[in-house]
Amino acid sequence: MEKNIALITSRYWEGGYVCKLLSESRFNLDVFVQKTWWKDKNNFSYTKKYLEKIKESPERYFVIEDLTKNVQYIDNVNSRESINKLNKKFYDGITVVGSRILKEDFINNFEGRIINYHTGLLPQYRGPYSEFWAINNNESNMIGTTIHLIDKGIDTGAILKRESVKKDYKNPINAHIDNSLQGANLLLGTLEDYFYKNLKPTEQDKSVAKYYPFPTEQQICSLEKKIGEKINLYFAD
Repeated sequence: MEKNIALITSRYWEGGYVCKLLSESRFNLDVFVQKTWWKDKNNFSYTKKYLEKIKESPERYFVIEDLTKNVQYIDNVNSRESINKLNKKFYDGITVVGSRILKEDFINNFEGRIINYHTGLLPQYRGPYSEFWAINNNESNMIGTTIHLIDKGIDTGAILKRESVKKDYKNPINAHIDNSLQGANLLLGTLEDYFYKNLKPTEQDKSVAKYYPFPTEQQICSLEKKIGEKINLYFAD
């Protein structure tokens, strides 16, 4: 029996890549695109830079609307209007790729069905930009992706699968690209195993958990000096 999956994403290239994989899978896919809240111009459109990169890297950059016609637009995933849109149809799973942090009201409505694609190995690397922190901590072997259920904490939900990237990285940007591509395929495989093969979630080991925030300019400059390369942590384009 085919399962209904909702993909909640934004105008990150990762969302388009995951959408491509899911649109070619056996799942019935609906996509909910959020406004680009991190931009000065808060709208639904792709940036000129993103559209140029589609031509430069067509294997990685995609226009979601070219992949599926089942696309809806939401201003804010946590709004009552957005929750009502998602409730119009039953979704076996709601997959999150590049979203605002989900608030309690949203989680209460879909608890147990929200699956996150986190480009960090949990529980050791909670929070954003895990590739930066792993390299900064001299732990390139800890670069990877975790697919987990979302609960009311930040990156604290039970783990479905996690997988490291088997390379030694110097620059977190290169690490993030490889990690995101591998992680997208891990997400697809995890969803298939979870919904069709009875994959069981595993609670996180809180004793080794660590949360990392967005790095400061001083921390970025320090790592740039260490590796001898510039680092641009704005992955959205």
